[in-house]
Amino acid sequence: MQRRTVRTLIASSGLLMLALLVACKTIPTTGTTPDVCLIWKPVTYSAGQDSGETITEVREQNAKRNAYCQESRR
Repeated sequence: MQRRTVRTLIASSGLLMLALLVACKTIPTTGTTPDVCLIWKPVTYSAGQDSGETITEVREQNAKRNAYCQESRR
């Protein structure tokens, strides 16, 4: 009896995980901008006050945002 309960629990967990993955992966294909792109604004930096490492990290983060939001509009 206990083995059956464990198997059922594992199977149910697997189905739940699959459903969550599918739900999270869904991207609008109608050409609309996802809400996250409306609130996820580019980060700014000060060329005179921020370190080179900070500037590089800010540019990388902005590039990721741009790539995600561009891909989401397609």
